[in-house]
Order: sequence, then structure tokens, then C-alpha cells
Amino acid sequence: MHRFTLQLYTDNKDINSINYLRGILASSRTVDKLPPTEDSLRQHCLRAHYQTHIWLNALTPKHSFLNYSEYGWKVENSVVFPILQTLPSIPTNLTVFTCRCKKDCHTKWCSCKKNNISCSGSCRCLGQKSCRNVNPSVVTTNVIDKNDGSDCDDTDDE
Repeated sequence: MHRFTLQLYTDNKDINSINYLRGILASSRTVDKLPPTEDSLRQHCLRAHYQTHIWLNALTPKHSFLNYSEYGWKVENSVVFPILQTLPSIPTNLTVFTCRCKKDCHTKWCSCKKNNISCSGSCRCLGQKSCRNVNPSVVTTNVIDKNDGSDCDDTDDE
């Protein structure tokens, strides 16, 4: 299920973590267009397995049911609810770097380059085809050309 979900969102065979892909796509997509977290996908698969078990045994007299609390369900105030996730959707220790470069990100003023990371979709420069600080195996979305002809500005970078 993990590999299948990755293939739904990217053709890049080098990406093997749904959470990693989710982080890449987060800068260029709305939340409703992102893949699920690995944790929420696991909970969904558990619930789907439980439901499939019920359907497959629907015509079996007196069959034993699985314990729903081990398959993505919980009880609150005598009502059964699905467990959507057990971990936060966004890491609590997340540090986001974005640069405000207006051109190719080759200078020391690019905050992404300074921190030894590739520019992402949330950086201003990724709208430029001339950005030199991009890992092509990571960029999976189309970018919009916003070239205004100016270079990185050291007063704008953090």
C-alpha cells in the first residue's frame, strides 16, 4: 500500500517515504491535495482490513469478530469513532528554510544554500528556471516563471 500511494503522487522512484514526499509537495499544493501521512494511511488500512473481514464473513453463522480497537477504532462515550492518526501531521521539531532570492541562488546570501539544503517550492527563486540550488530528483511540481531580473538580496534573507 505504501508503494502504491507513492506512485499515485510521483513518478520519482528515488522517493520512498510518504512523509518525505508530503513535505516536498506541501510547498506547492493545498492540504487537500497532499498524500496522507504514513500514520493516517496505516490507520485507514487497519480500518479497511477490519471492514473487509466483516464482509468476507457476513454469511458465516456465529463467526468471531476481530477486536475493533486493534484495527483503527476507538470508543468515546459509548460511541465508536475511527482513529484518524496517532501522530501529529506536522513534526513538532520542523524547521523551514526558504530563501527570498530573486534569481539563481548561487551566492552566499541564499539562506537555503547557507544551510546546505535545496531550494523548495516555498522559496521565491523556484519560480525561476535559473535557480542553481535545486535537486532535480526532489522537484516534482511545475513552477511558474516570475523572473524579475534581480539577484539574491542579502537584506531580505534570514
